[in-house]
Amino acid sequence: MMTKWINHASENKGAKINLFCFPHAGGSSSYFARWSRNFSEAINIFPVEYPMREKRSGEAMPDSLTELARQMSVECRDMFSAPFALFGHCTGAIIAYEAAQALYEKFQIEPLSLFVSASVSPRYTKIQSVQAMGDEEFIAFVGKYGAVDPVFLENKELLDYFLPIVRKDFELHENYRPGMHPPLTCPIHALNGNHDFNTLASAEVDDWAVFTTAAFKKDVFPGEHFYLDSHLQEICRLLETTLLELG
Repeated sequence: MMTKWINHASENKGAKINLFCFPHAGGSSSYFARWSRNFSEAINIFPVEYPMREKRSGEAMPDSLTELARQMSVECRDMFSAPFALFGHCTGAIIAYEAAQALYEKFQIEPLSLFVSASVSPRYTKIQSVQAMGDEEFIAFVGKYGAVDPVFLENKELLDYFLPIVRKDFELHENYRPGMHPPLTCPIHALNGNHDFNTLASAEVDDWAVFTTAAFKKDVFPGEHFYLDSHLQEICRLLETTLLELG
């Protein structure tokens, strides 16, 4: 498997299902690097790598989340020939949704399921405007938001590397507007933390049900925006069980 879009992947030759994982704003494929240890060989984990980070640090981000999703879908077309599912966390959930739409519109293929983590539906998604923030204000904001590990905020060299990435991701999310797509026909499964300020309006999470003609399900875990970190094994078991039932 050779593609700039996937990094830290597991490649189990006998896998039944490929799970593509889309990171949050400011995140990279490395966030999902340890996920493969929590799945059986029936599931391949394919962490998605956006431009501006890790091995793609010299590439610019597209002008919109929709275009980012479209490019990934088209350039990874051959990887979607086997049964697959999409998982996205926060901003990654919106990108995963747009990727699902692009795959159907261009190739008439859909995932077994779309998993949306820490995200309200596309028509309710919103993010605080950061475009007018100076660096100090923005650093304080992302520290509170939890988008960047605090250790990076205390290291100037790391901060200089990550700040443009996080700022660009937040600007793209701020400017996102959902297109006039028909509903997906695959199930949508929402997951979130019960103290995540992004998903406290449960009706806005439940609104994901409108974006599919198939089943909608929601699971809530103790925790805040990055509830995943403290419930990783439990969540990976849930994802694998769900996927094997669907597959």
